[in-house]
Amino acid sequence: MNELEVLKNSLNISIWMLGVTLFLSVSTVTFSALNMAFQRSHNRKSVKPFCNIHKFINETGIGISIMNAGLGPMIVQKIVLLNSIGDAVKNGRLFSGLLPQELHYDTLVNNNDSYVLPSMGEMKLFQYTADQADIKNAVELLKESLEGKYLCIVFKDIYDHNNEKRELLKF
Repeated sequence: MNELEVLKNSLNISIWMLGVTLFLSVSTVTFSALNMAFQRSHNRKSVKPFCNIHKFINETGIGISIMNAGLGPMIVQKIVLLNSIGDAVKNGRLFSGLLPQELHYDTLVNNNDSYVLPSMGEMKLFQYTADQADIKNAVELLKESLEGKYLCIVFKDIYDHNNEKRELLKF
């Protein structure tokens, strides 16, 4: 074997090694980019808020609250009552405009502000505890005012994705 053949074999080996190195480098960069995309997607989904609506009625009162059952904060932008599930949010009515004015409520939310609910945080939208003398009439009046309406909560997450939760009010 002369020097020219040794140089040719050495060059072939170098080309093969260059090809393998280039393939491994491209594979590593591709795998890292995919891994980063999956991790970012997971991070966005893991801090997503989840709105639960709790309605309660008992012998002394009635109320509605919302709870953030997700892991990220829930930024509540609008709370309205709708007549049907297909109604637009802008046509919704506030609690204060629908509930009887003559009753004195323990809690009644003011919808002019935005609210931030932390993970597992709860916010009472309205709560009424009746006097012993007028329990039956007041609770029935409130129940009739809210029955059949849809509660609509418009909220967003920390990535500014808008979400909406609509639920029929039945007591």
